[in-house]
Amino acid sequence: MPELQELDDEVNDEELDETLSERLWGLTEMFPESTRDTASTVAGSTWRGGKAVVNFVRSTVWIVATSAIVLSLPVVFEMERVNMDLARQQEEKQYLFGPGSNPQQAGAYGAGGPMPPHQ
Repeated sequence: MPELQELDDEVNDEELDETLSERLWGLTEMFPESTRDTASTVAGSTWRGGKAVVNFVRSTVWIVATSAIVLSLPVVFEMERVNMDLARQQEEKQYLFGPGSNPQQAGAYGAGGPMPPHQ
């Protein structure tokens, strides 16, 4: 009986030393060579196709992103310049007509305009 126990322990030790990849490789031997070749071809083609798709998407994203930046930056800068000009004009009107006056009314009745009706 002790001999069976020792033999059993040796088998268990050998099984533990086998890696997952070795076990999977051993499973491949139960399939015919043609099936293994087909699976290998399909896996390789899928891998190459996936890499091609990733490269295409990466290039497309790069082209779209850089084009959008290059085409939109001049518009953004021009809008900022226009906003700065409007702010400067608003500041000049406030300086000329005083901080408490309404520039639209001051323009209508102010310098050079007709006098408001007097009651």
